[in-house]
Amino acid sequence: LLVGLVAGTAQDAALRGKLASAVDAYLGGDAGALDPAFFGAAFDAWLAAHKLEGAKTLMDKALASEDPVFRPTALGAISSSGDLPTAKWLLDEFQDKRLRQSEKLNFVRGVVFTAETRDWGYSWMKAHLDELRSKGAAVFLDFTAAWCLTCQFNERTAINTPAVKKLLRDHQIVPMRADWTDADPEITAALRQFHRVGVPFYVYYPPGVKSEPLYFSELLFERALVHAFSNKQ
Repeated sequence: LLVGLVAGTAQDAALRGKLASAVDAYLGGDAGALDPAFFGAAFDAWLAAHKLEGAKTLMDKALASEDPVFRPTALGAISSSGDLPTAKWLLDEFQDKRLRQSEKLNFVRGVVFTAETRDWGYSWMKAHLDELRSKGAAVFLDFTAAWCLTCQFNERTAINTPAVKKLLRDHQIVPMRADWTDADPEITAALRQFHRVGVPFYVYYPPGVKSEPLYFSELLFERALVHAFSNKQ
């Protein structure tokens, strides 16, 4: 953890460089060049230097492996790299039969949970919600607005809490934020489909193609999300 925190800071460019060099050696066949404990920090540093081309190389290596540490850590690093061209390639172009459905959904989560690619990720999700649902993905819809005080309160006290974030991650729930700050007509139309005229509004689609949506009150409580997200349906 300490190495990961230190390597992520700008002032430790030297350490990040060493980690990136270790990845070069590891991907070149030297299994002893990189301790698995440092996979996350090392892949982050390496992808920051190599961007999209590096993501393609690491992807191929990851999908050729069944290592229970290397494969998920490498795929997670790619989806959360914060590089927009990589995110677009990952969600719009990349196809591979070796990729599991759960890993595809984790790509969406990684893109959406990363600040640099979050806005594009939400736009992608708006356009592909039906596709995600058709594959049985669990999706949490958060209709919100910057001027909505109740929305901001709910985000601080119920949505962005450690317990809820952990459940989103552990249960592979895809969070979709519909920002109605500027009265986006597409979001207005989506609200009307639910017979709603404003925000906040929250909907959870549990996993499963035929699952029924769950609706939450405008004043959202953490315990309500924890209960819904913990239920395997």
